[in-house]
Amino acid sequence: MNLIYITNVRMPTKKAHGIQMIKMCEAFAKMGVNLTFVVPRRLNAIKENIFDYYGVEKKFNIKKIPSLDFIQFIPWFGFWVQTVSFLFFVFLYVLFLKRKDNILYTREYLIAFMLKKLGFYVVYESHRIILKKKLFFYFASSADKIITNSEGVAREFRENGFKYVLACPNGVDLKDFDIGVSKMELRKRKQLPLDKKIVMYTGNFYKWKGVDTIFETAKLLSDRAYRGFKR
Repeated sequence: MNLIYITNVRMPTKKAHGIQMIKMCEAFAKMGVNLTFVVPRRLNAIKENIFDYYGVEKKFNIKKIPSLDFIQFIPWFGFWVQTVSFLFFVFLYVLFLKRKDNILYTREYLIAFMLKKLGFYVVYESHRIILKKKLFFYFASSADKIITNSEGVAREFRENGFKYVLACPNGVDLKDFDIGVSKMELRKRKQLPLDKKIVMYTGNFYKWKGVDTIFETAKLLSDRAYRGFKR
């Protein structure tokens, strides 16, 4: 049995989702899964090999398929041209694959919908509920299994009639943080308090990420702690 992970993302990318996906591929491969990572061929300022850029082991295959990439020249229209063209070439790529020998895995509901219509066993990994829920759930319902990265997203799927939902929160590769320097030493270098708990968030400030919860929580701290809180 083969696992084919398909995503319409420029790779490599500086964005966090690139790390999540490539680490997922590496983890699957280390478990003995025969995996192929399918991504679009796009314009990219990063010239490094994907494996080298992310520092992952070459235990799986990467397949780049064509797409018409005009996004940097005509952003809105170019986005749709690139998306539709990638879907078309994905269709051609999977058309002659054996349905019984392959599981198709994706983070994109339109791809999941198309692949299921072609008769494949499809796993859809969802990180959030799209705002137009009725249409979103219609496309997502085509998948055989739903994987979410939080219990909250999984609960919303279940509340909307989905049965085969598994919540798998994102993990971390601890070896990336084995830097040979103690926590106390780093705090001294950065002139941070040695005896205080430090809360840090890194990432985008999209509202759906719940970052506002951190700001609201900060208001419950002591006045002194809150004054030191920086956005």
